[in-house]
Amino acid sequence: MFLSKIGIKDLTLKNIPQQFIKLPTHLFSCLELKHLKLHYCIFRPSHSYCGFPNLLSLKLNAVRFQDYQCGELIAQCPLLEVLKITNHETGCEVKLAEIAKLENLKKLSLWLSLLDKTTMIRSPTIFEQICLLLPKLEGLSLDYRNCKLLEEAGAKSLSPVFPYLKTLNLYRMDFFSAITVSSAIGMIFGSPNLQTLKITAAYENAAQPTAICSSEVDYNTIVKTRLRTVVLTSIRGSVNDLCLIKSLLAGSPLLKKIVISARPSEMYGGERGFTTKLLKLHRASPIAEIDLTWL
Repeated sequence: MFLSKIGIKDLTLKNIPQQFIKLPTHLFSCLELKHLKLHYCIFRPSHSYCGFPNLLSLKLNAVRFQDYQCGELIAQCPLLEVLKITNHETGCEVKLAEIAKLENLKKLSLWLSLLDKTTMIRSPTIFEQICLLLPKLEGLSLDYRNCKLLEEAGAKSLSPVFPYLKTLNLYRMDFFSAITVSSAIGMIFGSPNLQTLKITAAYENAAQPTAICSSEVDYNTIVKTRLRTVVLTSIRGSVNDLCLIKSLLAGSPLLKKIVISARPSEMYGGERGFTTKLLKLHRASPIAEIDLTWL
């Protein structure tokens, strides 16, 4: 592969899945790069490489690092505004402290299991750290795949506050884990300017969990959000699904639409029972619509 020496500002390199390609040495001299996307590549920079000083967005999917660390790459891209890392089975590890050095970072997309390369993470500690170290985030996407949240013993029930967050995406979130759902609700209601929420559900156990919230709700005491749009995918109608939906409808006076997609064969209590429960939920927004799609 040959890269022209003429200033390249936007580069996307995609390789066949599971077949990693080594990046050409010319890439590391493209100092004018502003946007870089790499898929199934081997990142091994030359000795003269000093980073990408003008890079604004960096998206890595299954990128292996040789004689180099992901944290070093992040540190050498000081102007980054968008960072996405979805490495899997590549031995990649990243630390929040390294990401926190990016003063201009606005959007972060990350697999939680990549943090310190662990599959067990304490909650709410991890979300409090993200909030503390990255308070200026406007967009946050977290993937719970290969990661289990553990409740912090003796931890106070404090919701992290993301003052500028407008978009929150949560992938493979385990609705059978009370601590996972509780932490998500804390993030949502701790983001006063949140407008768009997308959650893809997962269910790690066979039996339904204990409900995390009471069926009796004082709607006057619920913290209000600025949510406009909510998308919930792969929902099964568990008690925690309904608890989250109830909280969102009751606490979102500006909500326009909540889109729910589910498979009838996977619904607890059947599709009719779930639909009936949805229709009975209180809505703080007079214009809120529930768009229920059966897959």
